[in-house]
Amino acid sequence: DPEVYVKFRNIVFLDNDGADIALFGFSGFSFGPTIRLVGDRDESDNEALVGLGDINHTFEVGGFAATKFLDRFLVRAKVRKGVVGGHDGLIVDAAGTALLFRYGRVSTSVSAQAAWIGNSYADTYFSVTPAQSEASGLAVYDAGRGIRDIGGSFNAYINLGKRWSMNPYVSYRYIFDGIGDTPIIDDFGERNQYTVGFHLMRQFEFK
Repeated sequence: DPEVYVKFRNIVFLDNDGADIALFGFSGFSFGPTIRLVGDRDESDNEALVGLGDINHTFEVGGFAATKFLDRFLVRAKVRKGVVGGHDGLIVDAAGTALLFRYGRVSTSVSAQAAWIGNSYADTYFSVTPAQSEASGLAVYDAGRGIRDIGGSFNAYINLGKRWSMNPYVSYRYIFDGIGDTPIIDDFGERNQYTVGFHLMRQFEFK
């Protein structure tokens, strides 16, 4: 999947998790508003979703806080709420990254993350109503607020040239019982989630 990362004067940070605008910052600490566009979910995406109905794209807004220290550690937390589109729920997530080592053209890092969701968010994506149960054949399920998942990843960065680099990675997430017990996951999925892949990256600078 193509991804774009944009950084503008330590004020605007844009990546696949949305856009953060650091309106205030001092001594390695910054905070400000954050926005994100969440993709839609269609019944046709997976057989487990047939009969559950489609969920539209959602525009989320909220705030973030981040701190960077010793030039090796970054911690970031975000609180966002859906305001337009598929859900109107609340999601709180936090992530931390630590640089392990940098030697020549190679550097490595590890990251950890966790996410908490509110009732409305859980109902939209993980509950099964009686009407949806009749249409899908899945058991009725009422998902509640709580920790959705925790996980971590290992990343390597290999400099291939002046502006080219490669980023192989492996990640793991565990989905907690309150969410993992939904028949959408329990019947068709797996609460232990693994991902392996790599990015081929090209850096651009505009002055």
